Amino acid sequence: MARTARVRTILVALTRKAGLTVRHRTGRADEFPRARDMAYCLCHRTGDVPLIVTAPKLERQSIERIAGVLAHELGHCAAFIAGMPDHREVDADRWGSTLTGLPVRYDREAVETIGRGTRRPEHLPR
Repeated sequence: MARTARVRTILVALTRKAGLTVRHRTGRADEFPRARDMAYCLCHRTGDVPLIVTAPKLERQSIERIAGVLAHELGHCAAFIAGMPDHREVDADRWGSTLTGLPVRYDREAVETIGRGTRRPEHLPR
């Protein structure tokens, strides 16, 4: 898989598995100032198709980290689609795991991963 197409390829596979329709774009580097900022999900109105915006640096991450970040963001998408815009981050982890069949864990840098890791660190927003 070409390095520049990894995020899109994994996102397509996970959205199919989850049965969701989402939009995607790669954002600007300055939208993701912190080292652990890799993606975010937007949905302005109920009924809109959610948009996942990924950081350019996500393409340079491991497959496990890319899949974990995207599974988490798909959990946010599912909440928006279900009409629950005020959901919690831990809910996005749980829903993303359920929809994709992948465990959303957190690595040593507190970034989502499907590889070795722990549950959501206490210092992150719940």
